[in-house]
Amino acid sequence: MKALKYLVLFTFLTGLSVYLYTFRDQTLDMSYFPPSFKRCGQTITNSEHDYIYIKNLLAKNNQGWVVSFVSYAPQKTFQAPDFSINVLDDYFVVNYKSNGGYKQLVKTIENAGLVTCKSIANKPLKRD
Repeated sequence: MKALKYLVLFTFLTGLSVYLYTFRDQTLDMSYFPPSFKRCGQTITNSEHDYIYIKNLLAKNNQGWVVSFVSYAPQKTFQAPDFSINVLDDYFVVNYKSNGGYKQLVKTIENAGLVTCKSIANKPLKRD
């Protein structure tokens, strides 16, 4: 009976340790930030306002992210081959490929000033 108590305690502590390690605060590694994004079918490059705004916002808020295993419906998305940003009403979901594999991080960030497809549609089309 005593062995069973130790087994249960060991299992509980191991599970708790794995949970706390997995869901600890994460840092968004900006070294993987791409030089351009696709947004509403158009390419946004690193010289455009929307790109600079997103990059500065994420760089300023690169601490305190949380790992998420949830699938989020795309709303306002910025996509690159190995890096994507999904802007929801009150938080950002960032997916990117790092040396350790793919990560999905989530954080609440005020997202005022982000463009919509309607505002981008007024810009001239750019060729890839």
